This record gives sequence, C-alpha cells and structure tokens, in this order.
Amino acid sequence: MDAKSINEFFKKRFLTLQETASFLCMSEGSVRTLINNGMLPKIQINKRCKIKIDVNDIEKFISEN
Repeated sequence: MDAKSINEFFKKRFLTLQETASFLCMSEGSVRTLINNGMLPKIQINKRCKIKIDVNDIEKFISEN
C-alpha cells in the first residue's frame, strides 16, 4: 500500500472490516478474531449494520503491538 492509499484510509473516521483488513495486511477473519478477543473495538449499531472500526482504535492497536 502506497502513501497515497494510506492517506485515503485516514481521511475517514471509521473503516469497514474489509478496509481495516486491507490496511493491516490481514484477512477479514483475522480482524474479526482481534475484535472477538477484545484487541480491536468495533462499532455496530445493530445486526443489520456493517461493522465499523474507528481509525483511532486502529492507530492505538498498531502502537501497542
């Protein structure tokens, strides 16, 4: 992922599961595991809404791991 792509990611406040996986170079399943293990918080209003991850939580995860 180049610098321009990274800047595009962080123009958003919340990323989808797929965008988060792409940014972290992980599979969506691995990101779900991080969420399920409490290592990465998620935002989901109801079961019909897509999972979103706050960019600040991604930055915190990266800095702590």
